[in-house]
Amino acid sequence: MRVDQIKTIALSALIGLVLVSCTDDSGAGDIIDYEQATIEVMPNPLAFPYVALGESALASVRVSNSGRGVLKITSVELIEDTDRDEGGQEFQRSGVWQDGVEVKTGESIDLEVVYSPVDHVQDSGRIVIQSNAPNGTFTIPITTEEHVCPKAIALASEGAPPQLKQEVEVVVSTPALLDGTQSVAAHGNIASYEWAFVERPINSNARLQPSVMAPTPSVFLDLPGVYVLELTVYDDEGMASCNDEETRRVTISVLE
Repeated sequence: MRVDQIKTIALSALIGLVLVSCTDDSGAGDIIDYEQATIEVMPNPLAFPYVALGESALASVRVSNSGRGVLKITSVELIEDTDRDEGGQEFQRSGVWQDGVEVKTGESIDLEVVYSPVDHVQDSGRIVIQSNAPNGTFTIPITTEEHVCPKAIALASEGAPPQLKQEVEVVVSTPALLDGTQSVAAHGNIASYEWAFVERPINSNARLQPSVMAPTPSVFLDLPGVYVLELTVYDDEGMASCNDEETRRVTISVLE
Protein backbone atom coordinates (compact mmCIF):
# COMPACT_ATOMS: atom_id res chain seq x y z
CA MET A 1 0.00 0.00 0.00
CA ARG A 2 1.36 3.39 -0.96
CA VAL A 3 2.10 6.09 1.63
CA ASP A 4 -0.49 8.49 0.20
CA GLN A 5 -3.19 5.79 0.53
CA ILE A 6 -2.29 5.24 4.20
CA LYS A 7 -2.54 9.00 4.86
CA THR A 8 -5.98 9.14 3.20
CA ILE A 9 -7.29 6.27 5.32
CA ALA A 10 -5.96 7.88 8.53
CA LEU A 11 -7.53 11.24 7.68
CA SER A 12 -10.88 9.60 6.96
CA ALA A 13 -10.77 7.83 10.32
CA LEU A 14 -10.01 11.13 12.11
CA ILE A 15 -12.95 12.87 10.43
CA GLY A 16 -15.18 10.01 11.49
CA LEU A 17 -14.13 10.46 15.12
CA VAL A 18 -14.95 14.16 14.98
CA LEU A 19 -18.41 13.64 13.49
CA VAL A 20 -19.49 10.82 15.78
CA SER A 21 -20.25 12.11 19.27
CA CYS A 22 -21.43 8.89 20.82
CA THR A 23 -22.65 5.44 19.92
CA ASP A 24 -25.91 4.06 21.26
CA ASP A 25 -26.76 0.42 21.85
CA SER A 26 -27.60 -0.06 18.20
CA GLY A 27 -24.15 1.05 17.15
CA ALA A 28 -25.43 4.12 15.24
CA GLY A 29 -23.52 7.39 15.64
CA ASP A 30 -24.99 10.85 16.51
CA ILE A 31 -23.76 13.74 14.40
CA ILE A 32 -22.50 16.76 16.38
CA ASP A 33 -24.01 20.07 15.32
CA TYR A 34 -21.14 22.55 15.56
CA GLU A 35 -23.41 25.40 14.49
CA GLN A 36 -25.70 25.34 17.50
CA ALA A 37 -26.65 28.53 19.34
CA THR A 38 -26.09 28.63 23.09
CA ILE A 39 -28.23 30.87 25.28
CA GLU A 40 -26.73 32.48 28.39
CA VAL A 41 -28.59 34.73 30.83
CA MET A 42 -27.31 37.17 33.46
CA PRO A 43 -28.51 37.59 36.14
CA ASN A 44 -30.46 34.43 36.80
CA PRO A 45 -32.72 34.66 38.75
CA LEU A 46 -33.73 38.29 38.32
CA ALA A 47 -33.93 39.47 41.94
CA PHE A 48 -35.55 42.78 42.89
CA PRO A 49 -34.55 44.45 46.16
CA TYR A 50 -37.18 45.85 48.53
CA VAL A 51 -39.54 48.25 46.75
CA ALA A 52 -41.95 50.38 48.79
CA LEU A 53 -45.63 50.62 47.93
CA GLY A 54 -46.25 53.41 45.46
CA GLU A 55 -42.73 53.14 44.05
CA SER A 56 -41.21 51.22 41.13
CA ALA A 57 -37.89 49.62 40.31
CA LEU A 58 -36.30 48.73 36.97
CA ALA A 59 -34.08 45.69 36.41
CA SER A 60 -32.84 43.96 33.30
CA VAL A 61 -31.73 40.55 32.09
CA ARG A 62 -29.03 40.20 29.43
CA VAL A 63 -29.59 37.33 27.01
CA SER A 64 -26.41 36.37 25.15
CA ASN A 65 -25.47 33.88 22.45
CA SER A 66 -22.20 32.09 23.24
CA GLY A 67 -22.66 29.41 20.60
CA ARG A 68 -21.47 29.26 17.00
CA GLY A 69 -24.87 29.45 15.37
CA VAL A 70 -27.46 32.25 15.27
CA LEU A 71 -29.78 32.30 18.30
CA LYS A 72 -33.35 32.62 17.02
CA ILE A 73 -35.75 33.74 19.76
CA THR A 74 -39.26 32.83 18.70
CA SER A 75 -41.13 34.17 21.74
CA VAL A 76 -40.58 35.92 25.09
CA GLU A 77 -43.23 35.89 27.84
CA LEU A 78 -43.43 37.77 31.14
CA ILE A 79 -45.56 35.76 33.58
CA GLU A 80 -46.73 36.71 37.08
CA ASP A 81 -46.96 33.83 39.54
CA THR A 82 -48.37 35.63 42.60
CA ASP A 83 -51.82 34.24 43.44
CA ARG A 84 -54.29 37.12 43.73
CA ASP A 85 -58.05 37.36 43.37
CA GLU A 86 -57.73 40.94 42.19
CA GLY A 87 -54.95 43.40 41.50
CA GLY A 88 -52.94 45.02 38.77
CA GLN A 89 -49.77 44.00 37.04
CA GLU A 90 -46.81 44.02 39.42
CA PHE A 91 -44.32 43.19 36.63
CA GLN A 92 -44.36 45.05 33.34
CA ARG A 93 -42.20 45.04 30.25
CA SER A 94 -40.00 48.04 29.55
CA GLY A 95 -37.92 48.88 26.52
CA VAL A 96 -37.88 46.58 23.51
CA TRP A 97 -39.37 43.07 23.80
CA GLN A 98 -39.72 41.40 20.41
CA ASP A 99 -40.52 37.93 19.18
CA GLY A 100 -38.60 36.63 16.20
CA VAL A 101 -35.31 38.25 17.24
CA GLU A 102 -32.03 36.82 15.96
CA VAL A 103 -28.91 37.13 18.12
CA LYS A 104 -25.60 36.49 16.41
CA THR A 105 -22.63 34.80 18.05
CA GLY A 106 -21.10 36.98 20.76
CA GLU A 107 -24.04 39.42 20.74
CA SER A 108 -26.80 39.98 23.30
CA ILE A 109 -30.14 41.68 23.98
CA ASP A 110 -31.50 43.22 27.18
CA LEU A 111 -34.97 42.49 28.58
CA GLU A 112 -36.10 45.18 31.03
CA VAL A 113 -38.73 44.58 33.72
CA VAL A 114 -40.43 47.18 35.93
CA TYR A 115 -41.66 46.04 39.36
CA SER A 116 -44.42 48.05 41.09
CA PRO A 117 -45.85 46.32 44.19
CA VAL A 118 -49.56 46.85 44.83
CA ASP A 119 -49.73 45.37 48.35
CA HIS A 120 -47.58 43.70 51.00
CA VAL A 121 -47.68 40.25 49.40
CA GLN A 122 -44.30 38.91 48.27
CA ASP A 123 -44.42 38.78 44.47
CA SER A 124 -42.83 36.34 42.06
CA GLY A 125 -42.83 35.76 38.33
CA ARG A 126 -40.77 34.45 35.43
CA ILE A 127 -39.52 35.23 31.97
CA VAL A 128 -39.96 32.35 29.52
CA ILE A 129 -37.85 32.36 26.34
CA GLN A 130 -38.51 30.02 23.41
CA SER A 131 -35.60 29.66 20.99
CA ASN A 132 -33.65 27.31 18.73
CA ALA A 133 -31.10 26.64 21.50
CA PRO A 134 -30.76 22.93 22.41
CA ASN A 135 -32.95 23.19 25.51
CA GLY A 136 -35.68 24.98 23.54
CA THR A 137 -37.34 26.69 26.54
CA PHE A 138 -35.37 28.83 29.00
CA THR A 139 -37.05 30.11 32.19
CA ILE A 140 -35.72 32.98 34.31
CA PRO A 141 -37.34 33.23 37.78
CA ILE A 142 -38.21 36.70 39.09
CA THR A 143 -37.99 37.18 42.86
CA THR A 144 -38.77 40.08 45.19
CA GLU A 145 -37.86 40.90 48.77
CA GLU A 146 -40.51 40.14 51.36
CA HIS A 147 -42.47 43.00 52.93
CA VAL A 148 -41.84 42.50 56.66
CA CYS A 149 -44.26 43.97 59.19
CA PRO A 150 -42.89 46.34 61.85
CA LYS A 151 -42.20 45.16 65.40
CA ALA A 152 -44.03 46.80 68.30
CA ILE A 153 -42.06 47.05 71.54
CA ALA A 154 -44.14 48.22 74.49
CA LEU A 155 -42.49 49.29 77.74
CA ALA A 156 -43.62 51.02 80.92
CA SER A 157 -42.11 52.88 83.86
CA GLU A 158 -43.44 53.55 87.35
CA GLY A 159 -41.60 56.78 87.99
CA ALA A 160 -38.88 59.26 87.18
CA PRO A 161 -36.25 58.84 85.98
CA PRO A 162 -37.95 56.21 83.83
CA GLN A 163 -36.77 52.62 84.13
CA LEU A 164 -38.54 50.99 81.24
CA LYS A 165 -39.73 47.40 81.68
CA GLN A 166 -42.52 45.19 80.45
CA GLU A 167 -43.84 44.48 83.93
CA VAL A 168 -44.07 47.19 86.58
CA GLU A 169 -45.76 47.84 89.92
CA VAL A 170 -47.24 51.15 91.04
CA VAL A 171 -49.36 52.44 93.88
CA VAL A 172 -53.02 53.16 93.16
CA SER A 173 -53.87 56.67 91.96
CA THR A 174 -50.40 57.26 90.55
CA PRO A 175 -49.53 57.58 86.86
CA ALA A 176 -47.38 55.20 84.86
CA LEU A 177 -45.48 56.14 81.74
CA LEU A 178 -45.81 54.03 78.58
CA ASP A 179 -43.16 54.00 75.88
CA GLY A 180 -43.39 52.64 72.32
CA THR A 181 -40.43 54.49 70.82
CA GLN A 182 -38.22 51.40 70.69
CA SER A 183 -40.50 49.83 68.09
CA VAL A 184 -38.79 49.23 64.76
CA ALA A 185 -39.77 49.07 61.10
CA ALA A 186 -38.07 46.60 58.77
CA HIS A 187 -38.23 49.20 56.00
CA GLY A 188 -38.88 52.91 56.40
CA ASN A 189 -40.05 54.34 59.71
CA ILE A 190 -42.72 53.95 62.36
CA ALA A 191 -45.45 56.37 61.33
CA SER A 192 -48.05 55.94 64.07
CA TYR A 193 -48.80 54.27 67.41
CA GLU A 194 -51.99 52.86 68.91
CA TRP A 195 -52.41 51.71 72.52
CA ALA A 196 -55.34 49.64 73.80
CA PHE A 197 -56.39 48.09 77.11
CA VAL A 198 -56.47 44.30 76.94
CA GLU A 199 -57.25 43.86 80.61
CA ARG A 200 -58.12 46.18 83.52
CA PRO A 201 -60.13 46.05 86.74
CA ILE A 202 -63.91 46.23 86.51
CA ASN A 203 -65.21 49.82 86.83
CA SER A 204 -61.78 51.29 86.09
CA ASN A 205 -61.85 54.58 84.19
CA ALA A 206 -58.14 54.60 83.43
CA ARG A 207 -57.30 56.54 80.29
CA LEU A 208 -54.20 57.43 78.35
CA GLN A 209 -53.02 61.01 78.10
CA PRO A 210 -52.69 62.86 75.79
CA SER A 211 -54.21 60.07 73.64
CA VAL A 212 -54.00 56.41 72.68
CA MET A 213 -52.09 57.49 69.56
CA ALA A 214 -49.17 59.02 71.44
CA PRO A 215 -45.81 57.22 71.34
CA THR A 216 -45.19 57.91 75.06
CA PRO A 217 -48.53 58.44 76.81
CA SER A 218 -49.09 58.38 80.55
CA VAL A 219 -51.92 56.45 82.21
CA PHE A 220 -53.56 57.31 85.55
CA LEU A 221 -54.38 54.05 87.32
CA ASP A 222 -57.47 54.61 89.43
CA LEU A 223 -58.14 51.16 90.92
CA PRO A 224 -55.95 48.38 92.32
CA GLY A 225 -55.51 45.32 90.13
CA VAL A 226 -53.79 44.25 86.93
CA TYR A 227 -53.72 46.38 83.78
CA VAL A 228 -52.51 44.96 80.48
CA LEU A 229 -51.97 47.29 77.53
CA GLU A 230 -51.10 46.35 73.98
CA LEU A 231 -49.25 48.46 71.43
CA THR A 232 -49.79 48.35 67.67
CA VAL A 233 -47.48 50.34 65.42
CA TYR A 234 -47.77 51.16 61.72
CA ASP A 235 -44.94 51.85 59.30
CA ASP A 236 -45.02 54.59 56.69
CA GLU A 237 -46.64 52.17 54.22
CA GLY A 238 -49.53 51.53 56.61
CA MET A 239 -48.40 48.00 57.50
CA ALA A 240 -49.35 47.01 61.07
CA SER A 241 -47.08 45.24 63.54
CA CYS A 242 -47.56 41.49 63.77
CA ASN A 243 -45.05 40.33 66.36
CA ASP A 244 -45.71 38.20 69.44
CA GLU A 245 -47.59 39.43 72.52
CA GLU A 246 -44.42 39.04 74.55
CA THR A 247 -42.97 42.29 73.24
CA ARG A 248 -46.04 44.30 72.31
CA ARG A 249 -47.75 44.13 75.71
CA VAL A 250 -47.02 45.64 79.12
CA THR A 251 -48.42 44.53 82.44
CA ILE A 252 -48.93 47.03 85.27
CA SER A 253 -49.82 45.74 88.72
CA VAL A 254 -51.46 48.42 90.87
CA LEU A 255 -51.16 48.06 94.64
CA GLU A 256 -53.42 49.62 97.27
